[in-house]
Amino acid sequence: MKRRAASLVEILVASGLVAVIAGALFAGFGTFTRQSSRASERLWQTQEALLLLDGLHRELSGMVMNPVADPRLHQGNSFLISQPNGTSIQFVTEIAGTRGPERRLIYYEARTAPPGSRGALALKKEAWIFRHHAPWTQVITFPPGWPSDWLGPAFPNEEARWRRLGIEDMRYEALLPQSGQPELFIRVKLTLRDAEGGGLLPFTTLVGIPLPPPATDVSACPCLNAPCFDPAHPDCGCCESY
Repeated sequence: MKRRAASLVEILVASGLVAVIAGALFAGFGTFTRQSSRASERLWQTQEALLLLDGLHRELSGMVMNPVADPRLHQGNSFLISQPNGTSIQFVTEIAGTRGPERRLIYYEARTAPPGSRGALALKKEAWIFRHHAPWTQVITFPPGWPSDWLGPAFPNEEARWRRLGIEDMRYEALLPQSGQPELFIRVKLTLRDAEGGGLLPFTTLVGIPLPPPATDVSACPCLNAPCFDPAHPDCGCCESY
């Protein structure tokens, strides 16, 4: 039996079918690649957010807390949170160094992101060696902040690593204790714009910070660390109505 040669029409039909199948395969591969890329970007965002919050948790857990007459006085003395929006925080933390405990002044600020950024905010972190190792009694206001002679060299500014993170909102909230409670809490809220530019990814962490003995236990003057106390004209009863 002789094999019949394929006609031109059959060849064209077969070629068309191959083209359709190849096109479908390439389209499917392109869709899979885009979805895989978006999933990879979202995974990166999640990992970076968790690393950021973990680092903040460790730094806040080591916060240096001064003995004060009332636990509510820690805000403005042991740490500063910007008001009214709570988008920045400053505090001194203590870490284990090669020669013993080391202190660092930490400053985080979420500020308006430059044009073209994924998110609305850019995160800035600054840190300095903190040379002062005794408790401080004065209220710290920013600016100017902590006395300049308490500060050592600055560490490199950490900002570039979070430029792609897509921060839409970041806030700090102090949950101040009532009398007799053993710790205060700092809540950090972080919201990201996801890799697709549509949905929001919320994160949060809550850090418990043990309170030191109150000033009444470490000083004969119960109002030593109160805002009303003036070392030039000491009045140890000025805070009784606080």
